[in-house]
Amino acid sequence: MKKILFLFLIVLLSSCVVSKKKYELQKSISEKLKADKDDCLETNKNLETKIAEVNIQNTELTKHLDFLKVDSALKHTQIGKLKNMYNELLQLYNELNDEKEELKKFSTKQKELQQEVILQREKAIEGLKRQMFALQEEMVGTKENEKVLTGKLTAREQRIEELEQSIIKQDSLLNSIKEQILAALIGYHDSILSVKEKDGKLYVTISDKLLFKQGSITVDKLGADAIRKLSKSLEKLTDYYIYIEGHTDSVRYIPNSGCIQDNWDLSVLRATSVLKILKENKEVKLDKIIPCGRAYFVKAAIGSSPEDLIKNRRTEIILSPDYKKLLEKLSE
Repeated sequence: MKKILFLFLIVLLSSCVVSKKKYELQKSISEKLKADKDDCLETNKNLETKIAEVNIQNTELTKHLDFLKVDSALKHTQIGKLKNMYNELLQLYNELNDEKEELKKFSTKQKELQQEVILQREKAIEGLKRQMFALQEEMVGTKENEKVLTGKLTAREQRIEELEQSIIKQDSLLNSIKEQILAALIGYHDSILSVKEKDGKLYVTISDKLLFKQGSITVDKLGADAIRKLSKSLEKLTDYYIYIEGHTDSVRYIPNSGCIQDNWDLSVLRATSVLKILKENKEVKLDKIIPCGRAYFVKAAIGSSPEDLIKNRRTEIILSPDYKKLLEKLSE
């Protein structure tokens, strides 16, 4: 029995030894497989990364290929244009060559013409030389005339300078008269009475609101006072004409009685009414006063509103220089 037990123990121990070895072997195999698996996983991961990189590169290459296709088509078009340009340049070159040949022929003809022109010029120069000698002989006789003409020219320049000084003096005098008139008529509103200088003349414009009632040729008292004040500035003016111009609006005058038949009569008679008041001042030169009527043909305002009609109903006293005296001095 002990013997059997011993044998069983030996068998059991043997079995345990064999199982342990087998376990160690399987463990070793398992560890190796695990290591192989890890290597495979790592390799697979690396391969996936490389596949992704290859895919990106493939996408970039596809884009670049598309770009190259477009660029190739564009260059193909450009090459076609360059070919057309080359053909045009070739044609132009041939045309220029033809023109060059024509120019050579033309140049030969021009040279012949140029020689002819030179001969004609030489003949003309000879003729001019003869004329020059003749003129030199004439100049000897005209030097005395030149001295006389120079003297006359100097005298004329002196008269012109005197005229310029006279004009400056008249401008100064006109400005002085303007200041006197403004001082004499101070207190009147510009809409009723104004003084302006224009084109070398002095315009004193008096509204009918100050001078005349509607349709009347009799100067109102306030208007007569203004004209009498104005006359003080017109005393002893011998170098100026004094124009008295009557102006009406465009409303037709309806005659009722008397000598006034229309706007012309009204404007003329109003001018003479102003003249009669100026005549009261014995110092005013009557031979320089020119009354006239302009009716409604010289407008101060072009509209037809009541305000425009009021502006057109006016009397203008215009001081104009006596240019006849200046012209007489110039013709002396």
